[in-house]
Amino acid sequence: NEGVTTIKNYAFFGCEKLKEVTLPKSVEKLGANAFGSCKNLHFITEAYDLRSENVSVKGAKVREYIVSSEVAELEPTMFNSLDVNYIAVEEGNAVYSSIDGILYSKDGKSLVRCPVGYQGAVKIASGVETICDYAFNGCVKVTSVTIPESVKTIGKWSFAWCDKLVKVNIPASVTSVGDYAFKNCNTLETVVFSSDGKNGVKKIGKYAFEYCGNLKNVVLPNTLKSIGSYAFANCSKLSESVLPDSITDIKSGAFRNSGLVSVRLPENKSFTEISFNTFGFCKSLTEVYIPANVVKVDDYAFAWTTKLYEVTVKNANVKYTPTSFITSIKGKHVKINVEG
Repeated sequence: NEGVTTIKNYAFFGCEKLKEVTLPKSVEKLGANAFGSCKNLHFITEAYDLRSENVSVKGAKVREYIVSSEVAELEPTMFNSLDVNYIAVEEGNAVYSSIDGILYSKDGKSLVRCPVGYQGAVKIASGVETICDYAFNGCVKVTSVTIPESVKTIGKWSFAWCDKLVKVNIPASVTSVGDYAFKNCNTLETVVFSSDGKNGVKKIGKYAFEYCGNLKNVVLPNTLKSIGSYAFANCSKLSESVLPDSITDIKSGAFRNSGLVSVRLPENKSFTEISFNTFGFCKSLTEVYIPANVVKVDDYAFAWTTKLYEVTVKNANVKYTPTSFITSIKGKHVKINVEG
């Protein structure tokens, strides 16, 4: 009805017989998953006078979401379970714009949301500085994404569950990768972080690449300072990743249950501690080098690394606990070799 200003979270969630919705111009805000799991919803039109016919993108009929000129705020997660192929914006909207069916901010500096049903390759528009939280979340038909050198921030959950991504190149302009950003990208094999020696990613958020089961190669930049908790956990095929000496902090569980074979910790005076369970359950790990700057190996840091028999340390006074190298194999002990 005219006069309604807000449609709350999950308001029409799971209404499988719903085919078309027309929203009055008075609506200003749509909540998270407002129309989630409405499997037969073909069109959402946010004004009485907007077009409602099918549009064609790359020769395929699509379901379309039309943002009226009156809408000032959209919750990105409302699209998570909505099978929309194309997002259009009515002329005159002061907040949003649409390029190739993808929702951007009016000034072109933020990519707000790619529709879940979008198919094929995406080339993000030049000038975008922020890939917003949830921007590509659940876009299982997107096969590749080209990120321009204008992008500075990749938001939380931004590419999670993008099941057809194989390789991602992150330009040197990007300074941070948000929490859960690429979580559960099951086909992702290679991630390259570019750096020009001065510019590049400084922080990788928690769970950023967790459960990327096919991830084999990660090139980390020499600008990186911090790796978040469980950032590369459960990446079972990740056998090699060079940890640059720029790193000052690796949070707990960062590489837990990954496929790493060897680990050489950063030689940086600010990197002093190997956190709880950082390399726990790395069952292929056979070689570890701990530099002189490390003074403490926390509980369970290398727990249940069943193939690890020797560790080389540069600091004879490094402190570790009875559980730092604990294993479930009866009679197995890890030998600590002091070098130099």
